[in-house]
Amino acid sequence: MGDMESRPTGMELFNLLDQIRDETLDLDAMGRRMAELLETKLGFVEVHLLYRDAESGDLRNPSENRPMTDEVQRALEQGDRDGWAGVSSDTMLFHPLIPRDKDLGLLALRSFEASDAATLKLVAFAVAVIDSALEHALAFDELKAKNVELEAIYKLDHLRDLQLPFDEMIDRAAQEILRFISADSSAMVLFEEASGLVDIRFPSDRDCDQFTSQDGLKALRDLAFRAFMLKGMASAQNIHPEVGSALCMPLILEESIIGAFVVIRAEVGRPFSARERKLLSAMASQIDTAIFEDRRRQQIKSVFNRYVSREVVEEMLKTGSDFMEGQRRDLTVLFSDLRGFTSASERLDTDIIVRMLNEHLSAMTEVVLAHRGTLDKFIGDCVMAFWGAPVEQPEHAWQAVQAAVDMRAAHEELLKVWAKRGLEPIHLGIGINTGEMFVGNIGDQRKSSYTVIGDHVNLGARLEGVARGQEIIITERTYKPIQDRIEVQKMEPVRVKGKKDPIAIYNVLRLKS
Repeated sequence: MGDMESRPTGMELFNLLDQIRDETLDLDAMGRRMAELLETKLGFVEVHLLYRDAESGDLRNPSENRPMTDEVQRALEQGDRDGWAGVSSDTMLFHPLIPRDKDLGLLALRSFEASDAATLKLVAFAVAVIDSALEHALAFDELKAKNVELEAIYKLDHLRDLQLPFDEMIDRAAQEILRFISADSSAMVLFEEASGLVDIRFPSDRDCDQFTSQDGLKALRDLAFRAFMLKGMASAQNIHPEVGSALCMPLILEESIIGAFVVIRAEVGRPFSARERKLLSAMASQIDTAIFEDRRRQQIKSVFNRYVSREVVEEMLKTGSDFMEGQRRDLTVLFSDLRGFTSASERLDTDIIVRMLNEHLSAMTEVVLAHRGTLDKFIGDCVMAFWGAPVEQPEHAWQAVQAAVDMRAAHEELLKVWAKRGLEPIHLGIGINTGEMFVGNIGDQRKSSYTVIGDHVNLGARLEGVARGQEIIITERTYKPIQDRIEVQKMEPVRVKGKKDPIAIYNVLRLKS
């Protein structure tokens, strides 16, 4: 051991350690300085202040630049940590740090010769300061980690409030992760559960050429799928020549997996710490709903802007409902068609027919959207629309009939324009039916559309074939709930394909004021 004359007294050692405690609460700096002091003043060749990880219970060395030698590491793994006895020889000392009966860590000391009584007494003085200093440093370290976590959550919350486009949002979120977690790159994995499709996106300001190869991308996909299977965090080492460590946190929204965050370190042998894992989890939980609610908003806009008015889209965005999911609902469907348009198209030039068709469809579309209808499709000169979905419309029969009357009026104005061009009149026929229909996004990954199907839809289409020029033919199901609001002409029941009994029908003359 060291020269007895140069050693401090117990109180001097106590004061020196106490000064270090007062000057820094940083766990790494405090552990390094206290270890160096004991080595210098007491003659130990190796000293380590180890703390116990709150989650795993494992002993950690906070000073990465002061790694333990193999001798200490082996003794630590094999020895009696509750006493003074060395494992390989009397040159190893271990003392638990247990302030107020809390097992916070261990003081590990190694010397070239057995410790004498005076040295052991001085170590006892040191432990009296170190255990309480470790307690304060760990509390301060936990507070710092919590502040970092809160700052990260605040940054992501602010990012969410910006309401950026989806691609920019995920780009900025991935960049924020790299501000708080030390890594070489990060990525967002987007996952479509229904199709199993995976899209990996890196921040635009990062050089991620190592993952342009199929092997690199496959390694990240495999890690993401492992996290999806676990429905929790997954980590991996050396999954690709450029990846020393990778950490993947799935994003789960309403029990559905919607993607994942991935952070990547190229350096081998430096896995992500428990604290970094916890931070990534906190950041992921903060941003998942923000990003993917925005994604859902974009999906609703991209799909339904083709079918409904802007006002209806905004109403849909406020509800948070899953409008893509198919369901059976009571709806009203409308079919309109130009009588004799096919024969007229055989007599007129193509450019004239195209212009007439565009003018007619534009006028009909404007009326349907103005009455909050869903424009299903054009079938040649036929317009198909329905009411009652995607948003609830209790008066869907009334709204459909109102729209039909205005469509007829709009077409009559169009007939005047065509007459001035010397074109023959081509009248409009409309059929409307109300009943239970299946509504939803129907099709496959390559082509799908939001539409209605069912027997009542087919009946509406057949009524359009029954309607003569300028007639609006409705069924009993459409007529009954609104009979006090419209004037009708009761028509002879008609037989339609697929129906055993004749169908009662009415021709709408006008709306009552």
